[in-house]
Amino acid sequence: MFFDVLWLQQMNVTFDQIHAALKMRPWIDDALVQRRAEAVFRALTATQWKQFKIEPPEGIPMSGTDKRYPVVHYTFGDQRRSVDNARNPFAVKRALSEMEGTGIDREDIHYFAKVCEIAEALIPHLWLVDAKLTKPLIESDTHLDSLNELWWLARWSQIALEETIYEPRLRKMETKSRFRRKTADWRLRSLDDWLINIEVKNFARAHADRTYDKVPSFYRPNGHTHQGEFDFDDPRLKFRRSSEKEINVLAVTWYDQIGSELETWIEEFLDASAFPSKEAEHELKGKIDAVIIWSRPDQRRDGWRRLFPRLRDISKKRDALMRFLIEPDSEDRNRPWFQTFARSIADAIGDDPRIVRG
Repeated sequence: MFFDVLWLQQMNVTFDQIHAALKMRPWIDDALVQRRAEAVFRALTATQWKQFKIEPPEGIPMSGTDKRYPVVHYTFGDQRRSVDNARNPFAVKRALSEMEGTGIDREDIHYFAKVCEIAEALIPHLWLVDAKLTKPLIESDTHLDSLNELWWLARWSQIALEETIYEPRLRKMETKSRFRRKTADWRLRSLDDWLINIEVKNFARAHADRTYDKVPSFYRPNGHTHQGEFDFDDPRLKFRRSSEKEINVLAVTWYDQIGSELETWIEEFLDASAFPSKEAEHELKGKIDAVIIWSRPDQRRDGWRRLFPRLRDISKKRDALMRFLIEPDSEDRNRPWFQTFARSIADAIGDDPRIVRG
Protein backbone atom coordinates (compact mmCIF):
# COMPACT_ATOMS: atom_id res chain seq x y z
CA MET A 1 0.00 0.00 0.00
CA PHE A 2 1.31 3.47 -0.91
CA PHE A 3 1.58 6.03 1.89
CA ASP A 4 2.44 9.72 1.62
CA VAL A 5 6.01 9.95 2.97
CA LEU A 6 5.53 13.49 4.33
CA TRP A 7 2.40 12.41 6.15
CA LEU A 8 4.19 9.46 7.75
CA GLN A 9 6.82 11.84 9.07
CA GLN A 10 4.09 13.95 10.73
CA MET A 11 2.29 11.09 12.47
CA ASN A 12 2.13 11.10 16.27
CA VAL A 13 2.39 7.31 16.37
CA THR A 14 4.31 4.59 14.54
CA PHE A 15 3.36 1.04 13.66
CA ASP A 16 5.77 -0.28 16.29
CA GLN A 17 4.09 1.84 18.97
CA ILE A 18 0.67 0.55 17.97
CA HIS A 19 1.94 -3.04 18.05
CA ALA A 20 3.58 -2.53 21.46
CA ALA A 21 0.40 -1.02 22.90
CA LEU A 22 -1.69 -3.97 21.73
CA LYS A 23 0.93 -6.40 23.03
CA MET A 24 0.56 -5.03 26.58
CA ARG A 25 -1.95 -7.76 27.30
CA PRO A 26 0.24 -10.88 27.13
CA TRP A 27 -2.67 -13.30 26.73
CA ILE A 28 -3.59 -11.79 23.34
CA ASP A 29 -2.48 -14.05 20.49
CA ASP A 30 0.55 -12.75 18.54
CA ALA A 31 -1.14 -13.24 15.19
CA LEU A 32 -4.17 -11.24 16.36
CA VAL A 33 -1.95 -8.44 17.66
CA GLN A 34 -0.17 -8.23 14.31
CA ARG A 35 -3.39 -8.29 12.31
CA ARG A 36 -5.04 -5.61 14.41
CA ALA A 37 -1.96 -3.39 14.51
CA GLU A 38 -1.92 -3.45 10.71
CA ALA A 39 -5.64 -2.58 10.59
CA VAL A 40 -5.13 0.40 12.93
CA PHE A 41 -2.10 1.62 10.97
CA ARG A 42 -4.05 1.41 7.71
CA ALA A 43 -6.87 3.46 9.25
CA LEU A 44 -4.53 6.13 10.59
CA THR A 45 -2.59 6.54 7.37
CA ALA A 46 -5.65 6.48 5.10
CA THR A 47 -7.37 9.21 7.13
CA GLN A 48 -4.16 11.15 7.92
CA TRP A 49 -5.38 11.43 11.49
CA LYS A 50 -3.00 13.82 13.23
CA GLN A 51 -4.88 13.97 16.56
CA PHE A 52 -4.52 10.25 17.37
CA LYS A 53 -2.20 9.78 20.33
CA ILE A 54 -1.38 6.70 22.44
CA GLU A 55 -1.33 7.45 26.16
CA PRO A 56 1.00 5.85 28.75
CA PRO A 57 -0.30 2.50 30.03
CA GLU A 58 -2.37 2.36 33.21
CA GLY A 59 -3.44 -0.54 35.37
CA ILE A 60 -6.68 -1.51 37.05
CA PRO A 61 -6.14 -3.50 40.29
CA MET A 62 -7.35 -7.08 39.87
CA SER A 63 -9.53 -8.15 42.79
CA GLY A 64 -7.88 -10.56 45.23
CA THR A 65 -4.42 -10.25 43.70
CA ASP A 66 -1.50 -7.84 43.61
CA LYS A 67 -1.68 -7.75 39.81
CA ARG A 68 -3.00 -4.94 37.65
CA TYR A 69 -5.03 -5.28 34.45
CA PRO A 70 -3.14 -3.31 31.75
CA VAL A 71 -5.09 -0.60 29.93
CA VAL A 72 -3.68 1.46 27.09
CA HIS A 73 -5.87 4.38 26.12
CA TYR A 74 -5.57 6.63 23.11
CA THR A 75 -6.91 10.16 22.74
CA PHE A 76 -8.29 11.75 19.60
CA GLY A 77 -8.05 15.53 19.90
CA ASP A 78 -9.51 18.32 21.99
CA GLN A 79 -13.11 18.00 23.02
CA ARG A 80 -15.50 19.27 25.66
CA ARG A 81 -15.37 16.31 28.07
CA SER A 82 -12.71 16.31 30.78
CA VAL A 83 -12.55 16.20 34.56
CA ASP A 84 -10.55 19.43 34.28
CA ASN A 85 -13.87 21.15 33.55
CA ALA A 86 -14.69 20.69 37.23
CA ARG A 87 -12.79 23.76 38.36
CA ASN A 88 -14.14 23.30 41.89
CA PRO A 89 -14.25 19.55 42.62
CA PHE A 90 -16.35 20.15 45.74
CA ALA A 91 -19.14 21.86 43.81
CA VAL A 92 -19.87 19.19 41.24
CA LYS A 93 -22.10 20.29 38.36
CA ARG A 94 -23.23 16.70 37.87
CA ALA A 95 -22.47 16.59 34.16
CA LEU A 96 -20.79 14.19 31.77
CA SER A 97 -18.47 17.06 30.81
CA GLU A 98 -16.81 16.65 34.23
CA MET A 99 -15.79 13.03 33.63
CA GLU A 100 -13.07 11.41 31.59
CA GLY A 101 -11.92 7.91 30.73
CA THR A 102 -12.91 4.94 28.60
CA GLY A 103 -15.80 5.81 26.32
CA ILE A 104 -15.90 9.49 27.34
CA ASP A 105 -12.82 11.44 26.20
CA ARG A 106 -10.50 8.51 25.38
CA GLU A 107 -10.81 4.83 24.50
CA ASP A 108 -9.06 1.49 24.90
CA ILE A 109 -6.80 0.89 21.90
CA HIS A 110 -7.83 -2.78 21.82
CA TYR A 111 -11.42 -1.70 21.19
CA PHE A 112 -10.39 0.63 18.37
CA ALA A 113 -8.29 -2.12 16.83
CA LYS A 114 -11.18 -4.57 16.99
CA VAL A 115 -13.53 -2.07 15.36
CA CYS A 116 -11.02 -1.48 12.54
CA GLU A 117 -10.90 -5.23 11.99
CA ILE A 118 -14.71 -5.45 11.99
CA ALA A 119 -14.99 -2.66 9.42
CA GLU A 120 -12.37 -4.14 7.09
CA ALA A 121 -14.18 -7.49 7.15
CA LEU A 122 -17.82 -6.36 6.94
CA ILE A 123 -17.85 -3.13 4.90
CA PRO A 124 -14.73 -3.13 2.69
CA HIS A 125 -16.67 -1.16 0.07
CA LEU A 126 -17.25 1.67 2.57
CA TRP A 127 -14.40 1.55 5.10
CA LEU A 128 -11.87 4.38 4.56
CA VAL A 129 -13.59 5.08 1.23
CA ASP A 130 -16.93 6.73 2.06
CA ALA A 131 -16.33 10.30 3.29
CA LYS A 132 -19.62 10.25 5.22
CA LEU A 133 -18.19 7.40 7.31
CA THR A 134 -14.60 8.64 7.60
CA LYS A 135 -15.32 12.22 8.69
CA PRO A 136 -17.09 11.39 12.00
CA LEU A 137 -14.49 8.71 12.72
CA ILE A 138 -11.64 11.22 12.99
CA GLU A 139 -13.50 14.18 14.53
CA SER A 140 -13.08 14.33 18.29
CA ASP A 141 -16.72 15.02 19.17
CA THR A 142 -18.09 12.15 17.03
CA HIS A 143 -15.30 9.55 17.17
CA LEU A 144 -16.75 7.41 19.97
CA ASP A 145 -20.23 7.41 18.44
CA SER A 146 -18.72 6.37 15.12
CA LEU A 147 -16.89 3.46 16.76
CA ASN A 148 -20.12 2.37 18.39
CA GLU A 149 -21.96 2.39 15.05
CA LEU A 150 -19.26 0.19 13.52
CA TRP A 151 -19.15 -2.21 16.50
CA TRP A 152 -22.88 -2.92 16.10
CA LEU A 153 -22.27 -4.21 12.55
CA ALA A 154 -20.69 -7.31 14.09
CA ARG A 155 -23.96 -8.17 15.87
CA TRP A 156 -25.53 -9.57 12.70
CA SER A 157 -25.13 -12.83 10.77
CA GLN A 158 -26.34 -14.13 7.39
CA ILE A 159 -25.89 -10.69 5.82
CA ALA A 160 -25.15 -9.87 2.17
CA LEU A 161 -22.15 -7.71 3.05
CA GLU A 162 -21.77 -5.92 -0.27
CA GLU A 163 -25.32 -4.52 0.05
CA THR A 164 -24.79 -2.79 3.40
CA ILE A 165 -25.67 0.90 3.13
CA TYR A 166 -24.45 3.65 5.48
CA GLU A 167 -26.91 6.40 6.42
CA PRO A 168 -29.85 5.31 4.26
CA ARG A 169 -32.57 7.94 3.83
CA LEU A 170 -35.50 5.63 4.53
CA ARG A 171 -38.16 8.33 4.34
CA LYS A 172 -37.12 10.12 1.15
CA MET A 173 -40.46 9.36 -0.60
CA GLU A 174 -42.52 10.99 2.16
CA THR A 175 -42.60 14.40 0.49
CA LYS A 176 -45.02 15.92 3.04
CA SER A 177 -42.91 15.06 6.09
CA ARG A 178 -40.51 17.70 7.34
CA PHE A 179 -38.28 14.85 8.61
CA ARG A 180 -37.91 13.05 5.27
CA ARG A 181 -34.21 13.98 5.03
CA LYS A 182 -33.26 12.27 8.29
CA THR A 183 -31.11 9.16 7.95
CA ALA A 184 -30.75 5.98 9.98
CA ASP A 185 -27.24 4.57 10.52
CA TRP A 186 -27.32 1.29 8.60
CA ARG A 187 -29.40 -0.74 6.20
CA LEU A 188 -28.51 -4.43 5.97
CA ARG A 189 -29.93 -7.10 3.68
CA SER A 190 -29.98 -10.71 4.80
CA LEU A 191 -29.12 -13.58 2.49
CA ASP A 192 -32.82 -14.46 2.38
CA ASP A 193 -33.85 -10.86 1.52
CA TRP A 194 -34.90 -9.43 4.87
CA LEU A 195 -34.10 -5.72 5.25
CA ILE A 196 -32.75 -4.59 8.64
CA ASN A 197 -32.70 -0.84 9.27
CA ILE A 198 -30.62 0.17 12.29
CA GLU A 199 -30.28 3.37 14.28
CA VAL A 200 -27.43 3.20 16.83
CA LYS A 201 -27.30 5.26 20.02
CA ASN A 202 -24.43 5.68 22.49
CA PHE A 203 -25.81 6.59 25.95
CA ALA A 204 -22.54 7.51 27.67
CA ARG A 205 -24.49 9.90 29.87
CA ALA A 206 -26.17 6.97 31.63
CA HIS A 207 -23.09 6.41 33.79
CA ALA A 208 -22.71 10.12 34.50
CA ASP A 209 -26.32 10.19 35.71
CA ARG A 210 -25.70 7.30 38.07
CA THR A 211 -22.39 8.70 39.29
CA TYR A 212 -23.98 12.00 40.22
CA ASP A 213 -27.18 10.48 41.69
CA LYS A 214 -29.45 11.41 38.80
CA VAL A 215 -32.01 9.01 37.39
CA PRO A 216 -30.87 7.75 33.96
CA SER A 217 -33.47 8.55 31.30
CA PHE A 218 -34.56 7.12 27.96
CA TYR A 219 -36.57 8.69 25.13
CA ARG A 220 -40.08 9.68 26.19
CA PRO A 221 -42.97 7.72 24.63
CA ASN A 222 -44.90 10.81 23.50
CA GLY A 223 -41.95 12.22 21.56
CA HIS A 224 -41.46 15.28 23.72
CA THR A 225 -38.49 16.40 25.76
CA HIS A 226 -38.72 16.79 29.52
CA GLN A 227 -39.36 20.48 28.84
CA GLY A 228 -42.50 19.61 26.87
CA GLU A 229 -41.05 20.43 23.45
CA PHE A 230 -40.98 18.21 20.37
CA ASP A 231 -37.86 16.02 20.52
CA PHE A 232 -36.19 16.41 17.13
CA ASP A 233 -33.61 13.78 18.16
CA ASP A 234 -36.22 11.07 18.70
CA PRO A 235 -34.86 8.00 16.81
CA ARG A 236 -38.31 7.10 15.49
CA LEU A 237 -38.04 10.06 13.13
CA LYS A 238 -35.30 8.18 11.22
CA PHE A 239 -37.64 5.37 10.13
CA ARG A 240 -40.64 4.73 7.94
CA ARG A 241 -43.04 2.00 9.02
CA SER A 242 -41.48 -1.32 8.14
CA SER A 243 -42.85 -3.59 5.42
CA GLU A 244 -43.55 -7.32 5.78
CA LYS A 245 -39.90 -8.44 5.41
CA GLU A 246 -38.30 -5.38 6.97
CA ILE A 247 -37.23 -4.77 10.59
CA ASN A 248 -36.58 -1.38 12.19
CA VAL A 249 -34.12 -1.67 15.07
CA LEU A 250 -32.93 0.80 17.67
CA ALA A 251 -29.53 -0.45 18.92
CA VAL A 252 -28.50 1.12 22.23
CA THR A 253 -25.16 1.01 24.01
CA TRP A 254 -25.86 1.77 27.68
CA TYR A 255 -23.35 2.65 30.42
CA ASP A 256 -25.18 1.50 33.53
CA GLN A 257 -27.06 -1.49 34.91
CA ILE A 258 -29.93 -2.71 32.73
CA GLY A 259 -32.59 -2.63 35.41
CA SER A 260 -36.33 -3.28 35.33
CA GLU A 261 -36.89 0.49 35.32
CA LEU A 262 -35.05 0.89 32.01
CA GLU A 263 -36.87 -2.08 30.51
CA THR A 264 -40.21 -0.51 31.48
CA TRP A 265 -39.22 2.78 29.84
CA ILE A 266 -38.29 0.97 26.62
CA GLU A 267 -41.51 -1.05 26.55
CA GLU A 268 -43.57 2.12 27.00
CA PHE A 269 -41.53 3.74 24.22
CA LEU A 270 -42.22 0.82 21.86
CA ASP A 271 -45.93 0.63 22.74
CA ALA A 272 -46.62 4.38 22.69
CA SER A 273 -50.10 5.21 21.41
CA ALA A 274 -50.89 8.59 23.02
CA PHE A 275 -49.28 11.57 21.27
CA PRO A 276 -49.79 15.32 21.70
CA SER A 277 -50.64 15.94 18.04
CA LYS A 278 -51.65 14.25 14.81
CA GLU A 279 -48.23 15.03 13.37
CA ALA A 280 -46.45 13.38 16.28
CA GLU A 281 -48.64 10.30 15.97
CA HIS A 282 -47.94 10.04 12.23
CA GLU A 283 -44.21 10.54 12.66
CA LEU A 284 -43.65 8.28 15.68
CA LYS A 285 -46.29 5.60 16.16
CA GLY A 286 -45.22 2.03 15.39
CA LYS A 287 -41.94 3.01 13.72
CA ILE A 288 -39.57 0.74 15.70
CA ASP A 289 -39.93 -3.06 15.80
CA ALA A 290 -37.23 -3.85 18.37
CA VAL A 291 -34.83 -2.24 20.82
CA ILE A 292 -31.59 -4.12 21.46
CA ILE A 293 -29.56 -2.90 24.39
CA TRP A 294 -25.97 -3.71 25.33
CA SER A 295 -24.26 -2.58 28.53
CA ARG A 296 -20.67 -3.51 29.18
CA PRO A 297 -20.81 -2.21 32.79
CA ASP A 298 -23.87 -4.35 33.56
CA GLN A 299 -22.56 -7.03 35.93
CA ARG A 300 -25.67 -8.10 37.81
CA ARG A 301 -27.27 -9.44 34.64
CA ASP A 302 -25.85 -10.50 31.29
CA GLY A 303 -25.71 -6.99 29.78
CA TRP A 304 -27.64 -7.93 26.65
CA ARG A 305 -31.40 -7.43 26.11
CA ARG A 306 -33.83 -7.65 23.24
CA LEU A 307 -37.19 -5.87 23.70
CA PHE A 308 -40.19 -5.91 21.36
CA PRO A 309 -43.59 -4.17 21.23
CA ARG A 310 -46.24 -5.85 23.38
CA LEU A 311 -49.20 -4.23 21.61
CA ARG A 312 -48.31 -5.16 18.02
CA ASP A 313 -48.05 -8.62 16.47
CA ILE A 314 -44.55 -8.84 15.00
CA SER A 315 -43.91 -12.53 15.70
CA LYS A 316 -42.39 -13.25 12.26
CA LYS A 317 -40.08 -10.26 12.52
CA ARG A 318 -39.10 -11.24 16.03
CA ASP A 319 -38.21 -14.77 14.93
CA ALA A 320 -36.16 -13.44 12.00
CA LEU A 321 -34.33 -10.96 14.19
CA MET A 322 -33.40 -13.59 16.74
CA ARG A 323 -32.04 -15.72 13.90
CA PHE A 324 -29.78 -12.91 12.65
CA LEU A 325 -28.51 -11.58 15.99
CA ILE A 326 -25.05 -12.37 17.40
CA GLU A 327 -24.38 -11.62 21.06
CA PRO A 328 -21.22 -9.77 22.15
CA ASP A 329 -18.28 -12.11 22.68
CA SER A 330 -16.11 -12.61 25.76
CA GLU A 331 -13.69 -9.90 24.65
CA ASP A 332 -16.54 -7.38 24.54
CA ARG A 333 -17.89 -8.51 27.91
CA ASN A 334 -14.48 -8.25 29.60
CA ARG A 335 -13.31 -5.02 28.02
CA PRO A 336 -11.87 -2.79 30.80
CA TRP A 337 -13.74 0.30 31.85
CA PHE A 338 -11.67 2.99 33.51
CA GLN A 339 -13.08 6.41 34.39
CA THR A 340 -12.31 9.49 36.45
CA PHE A 341 -14.89 11.95 37.76
CA ALA A 342 -15.18 14.86 40.14
CA ARG A 343 -16.58 14.09 43.59
CA SER A 344 -18.53 15.83 46.30
CA ILE A 345 -16.59 16.62 49.46
CA ALA A 346 -18.60 14.07 51.45
CA ASP A 347 -17.50 11.28 49.11
CA ALA A 348 -13.91 12.51 48.97
CA ILE A 349 -13.11 12.15 52.68
CA GLY A 350 -10.17 9.84 53.12
CA ASP A 351 -9.33 9.86 49.41
CA ASP A 352 -7.71 12.18 46.95
CA PRO A 353 -9.82 15.36 47.25
CA ARG A 354 -10.23 15.77 43.52
CA ILE A 355 -10.78 12.46 41.76
CA VAL A 356 -11.75 8.87 42.13
CA ARG A 357 -10.78 6.08 39.83
CA GLY A 358 -12.71 2.93 39.23
